[in-house]
Amino acid sequence: MREEYSEYREQDYYATRPNNLKLVSDLSGWEIARGQDIRGWSLVDKNRDTIGKIRDVLVDTTTGEAIFALIEQGGVLGLGAKKTLIPLDELYMDETAKEAVFSMPTDRITDAPDYDPHATHFGHYYDYWSGKHAMAEEPERMAGRAGGAAGVEERVIPEVEEHLEVGKRAEQVGEVEIHKEVETRPETVSETVQKQRVRVFRRPVEPGREVKPGEQVLREGETISVPIVEERLVTEKKAEVTGEVVVQPETVEKKEEVTREVRKEHVEVEEHGDVDVEGEAGTSGR
Repeated sequence: MREEYSEYREQDYYATRPNNLKLVSDLSGWEIARGQDIRGWSLVDKNRDTIGKIRDVLVDTTTGEAIFALIEQGGVLGLGAKKTLIPLDELYMDETAKEAVFSMPTDRITDAPDYDPHATHFGHYYDYWSGKHAMAEEPERMAGRAGGAAGVEERVIPEVEEHLEVGKRAEQVGEVEIHKEVETRPETVSETVQKQRVRVFRRPVEPGREVKPGEQVLREGETISVPIVEERLVTEKKAEVTGEVVVQPETVEKKEEVTREVRKEHVEVEEHGDVDVEGEAGTSGR
């Protein structure tokens, strides 16, 4: 029985941090479930500008869940390209366009750890995408609060809410074809023409009449040709415009609505032991 990796769905991979990950291309006997093969798809930003390509998918071989997309960014003919991993939870899959949409700033990919094909532990990828790297790289944000005890560090955990941004792109939804059909019909014209006829007859002459100057005497064996001319009608075709067909595209506007799921983060604070939490937003105790 062939195994398959399941469809992508949001899970707290940053908490479970599975490490038994393998590329789908390296797994024999596995197949992709329900036509969800995103390998070869374009990776685009929220403006639909191309960032790179999805080259493979890493799955948890224990659960069959897809965790990371292996992406390739930049380079020429695959040389010099940056390869890194992006959690599939950070991507929106547009199956119609065969595109994976990355809604965060593209420098998040540029600054991400390079992919190590020999890696057996993926903790630094989880750390990067869960935000821990930001705390380590921004010590100024961990300084003590003004008026607080010396040496006390402050950690800032942002709450993030997604919003839809609208863009437009032109798609062909139809076309108008124009072609010409030619029909033939007989047309008759009439005109008067001239035709020559030759009358040949004999007439009597006076006895003893001599040949007059200028008269032609037919010699023995000689033949005289008299041409006969007849007019004939000659026609030519001349095109004239009898009508016009005007093709004039026009733009009309209509209102459309797009509904998608967006996420809003809410940080919950749990109190354990003798602690004093200031503020009421997002707190719970037990």
